[in-house]
Amino acid sequence: MMYVRGCSGDFDRWCALVDDPRWCYTNALNYFKRSEKNFEIISRYHSALGPMSVSWPPHNYGTAKAFEGAFAAKGYSRVDDINGPGQIGYSRIQTTTGCGKRSSTYRAFVEPALKSNRPGLTVLTYADVQKVLLREGTNAGDPPLAYGVEYTDAGGVDRTAYAAKEVIITAGALHSPQILMCSGIGPCSDIEAANLRCWVDRPGVGQNLQDHPRPTAMEFKCPLCDVDWNTRKRDLNEYDLLHLGALTEAAILQLTAFVNTGIEGAGLPEKCPDLQIILLGATESKDGERCMDNDVWRHNIVKWLPAVLHPESRGEVTLDPSDPFGRPVVTLGYFTSQNDVKVAIRGLEMGVAMADELAKRGLILDRTPIPPCRDFEFATREYWECAINATSYTLWHFSGTCSMGKITNPLAVVDSSLRVIGVDGLSVCDASVMPFVTSGNTNAPTCMIAEQCADLVRARHGLPEYRESPFPEPPFQDPPFSEPPFG
Repeated sequence: MMYVRGCSGDFDRWCALVDDPRWCYTNALNYFKRSEKNFEIISRYHSALGPMSVSWPPHNYGTAKAFEGAFAAKGYSRVDDINGPGQIGYSRIQTTTGCGKRSSTYRAFVEPALKSNRPGLTVLTYADVQKVLLREGTNAGDPPLAYGVEYTDAGGVDRTAYAAKEVIITAGALHSPQILMCSGIGPCSDIEAANLRCWVDRPGVGQNLQDHPRPTAMEFKCPLCDVDWNTRKRDLNEYDLLHLGALTEAAILQLTAFVNTGIEGAGLPEKCPDLQIILLGATESKDGERCMDNDVWRHNIVKWLPAVLHPESRGEVTLDPSDPFGRPVVTLGYFTSQNDVKVAIRGLEMGVAMADELAKRGLILDRTPIPPCRDFEFATREYWECAINATSYTLWHFSGTCSMGKITNPLAVVDSSLRVIGVDGLSVCDASVMPFVTSGNTNAPTCMIAEQCADLVRARHGLPEYRESPFPEPPFQDPPFSEPPFG
């Protein structure tokens, strides 16, 4: 929902790794714009001609204004458009919404196709793919060929679907590698340990798991924030009647900050942030009971969450040998690198440094140590290290487990055309193909990957090229013009 493309250096880094200019930022930008319907920023970085609505949050929360003021007072730069020429600084985030409603990938892409009865499109809900069907290549020495999938339908019946041209896996960074391994593509030792046939030994399948880990160790209390039922009832009525008010967006999530901490890391893209400050609301009753711990609607607690954007730490996805078609075994691997710990601590220290300015604006830093870390003094390095170990959680930005790379790289899973290396007729198209996670939320970059994948599939099978809108965009000049709702 947060429309964050990432840093231009992210894509130039991919481009250099796979030696394919199609993934460089200048080309990726065209695919970002292809999806986007943005009437609120007029610049060469954006488009109003795509299917997915992108807009500013229509409702300004008081806590967001307080944090804006504190960031400014502490000398942080304000960025009008984090999806434009520069990302570092604090900013309101545009979201994939329009007219007070969410513009999800289903609403933007799938629903219109279903309503128009697009030929050749059938959507099966509650279908669980078990594996890709493979057979020997046509000639001796040819790679195996993917020709369909086995799946379980909504009634629990095992079924088969056959592919006329190719199979494309889009199950996400946790399940795409599982499907590949259950199909016999991946580390042969793991596949055979689950009593499955190994067709292609690709040791990189399931490796390189990345996320944006963030500790939940700092909160600011807002005694004057309204969280009572009457206020919430008013919000409900306003949204029901007018599609306006507090329910039209994601509350305090609308404000973020991207920071380059200057801590030396492994391969941080040039001029890109390594830290994102995310603000999340919670609701606490007068007796201290936390009734809504992640309330993005009304809140009287604001959580300060420093997310590590370019972690050196890596996790993995493997099969459960006793039940390979059940849940995969996921090892997150958070904060196994000390550099990642340093970046997270820097983000927590930023929050402490903001406390005086936030107090002037009615937000009070809670210095009570969290229960697992009561033996340490609040805000010491020992306390932060304990808190990182005790409270770190996912941002659901899983990526990298079917990494794109050159075919000579033994840890690469797909080539720069997203085809699975060593198998004909099989591709992967989701966040799992990212060799490095992007600088921020991964929804928009995943849509960009999907747009590019669509062109790659068209080209492979001689299908008609994408038809650009008959209404050309006007020429633009730098710097871009925008009017975000600050103040």
